[in-house]
Amino acid sequence: MTNSFVAMLQLFAATGEVTGRKKCQKIVHILQECGVDFGLDFKLGLYGAYSSGLQSLMEDLVEEKYLNEEPDSCGGFPTSRFSPHRRLGKTLRALGEEAPPSWMPLAVSLNSKSPRELETTSTILFLRNSGVPEADLEDQFRRLKPHLRDEYEAGLTLANELRHTAAA
Repeated sequence: MTNSFVAMLQLFAATGEVTGRKKCQKIVHILQECGVDFGLDFKLGLYGAYSSGLQSLMEDLVEEKYLNEEPDSCGGFPTSRFSPHRRLGKTLRALGEEAPPSWMPLAVSLNSKSPRELETTSTILFLRNSGVPEADLEDQFRRLKPHLRDEYEAGLTLANELRHTAAA
């Protein structure tokens, strides 16, 4: 079993459901930035940090009946809602991984945030991890994400809180 497979099962056991692939991408990226080992590579895409490996894993988890995928909408746009299939819990028990991970409260908290908040925070974390100096962070962010300029301060606050959480 790969780290990403088990971690994804734990994520959905912890959150119950995630609405949207974009939101799932951001939650996983932020958790990974905080030290949770998903073992995925992220690149900066149109909507922030994106992992093709995570996209493939999500498709596999749906196909293999670990996750249910139902049509939904978010902000008036069509999307999907992902929730654990009963097979997910059975598999975690069989692997001896049924205990909630220590990062469960963070995952639940991130899942309560909007996709815009997560995209902002994820992008800030990505830029920092890419070596953008703090003095240039806001300018780089605003250049890449002009549609999220009003979200920057809140995203920076959350990114700073997460930095301290990951260090603890």
